[in-house]
Amino acid sequence: MKNKNYIIFFIVALSVVILDQVSKLLVRSNLAMGERLFSIGFFSIARTENTGAAFSILQNHSVLLIWITVIFLGLVLYYFDTFPEKTGFNVLIGMVFGGALSNMLDRIFLGRITDFLATTFWPTFNMADSCICIGAVGLVVFYFKEDKKK
Repeated sequence: MKNKNYIIFFIVALSVVILDQVSKLLVRSNLAMGERLFSIGFFSIARTENTGAAFSILQNHSVLLIWITVIFLGLVLYYFDTFPEKTGFNVLIGMVFGGALSNMLDRIFLGRITDFLATTFWPTFNMADSCICIGAVGLVVFYFKEDKKK
């Protein structure tokens, strides 16, 4: 591999999958659907499930979402050697990759995504969703900063 940071990428992606899957398993094992564990101000842990994508779009289209994810994951792996050899970039793309992979595993094996991080102002989400969003925003910032250097 040309990109020497593949170890960082794979460690981050694997860590996201493990942490997300363990957290979802703990929630499914300990909370009934719709049950709330605790609330602190605007934040709570409450189990919900989603058969769609972000913001509950494409509900009940799991097969389509699985294929979109497979294509995305395949493209990341195919073009990996063309990515910048920068640790920050590889952490960010690893976060997006790991989050997408973890949610895809839920769709394949459970037919739905377990969400449990709830706020009063945002749809309920999970760790994978957080990593996808943080990673994607970070990648946009990365490219804007790189573009300014040119």
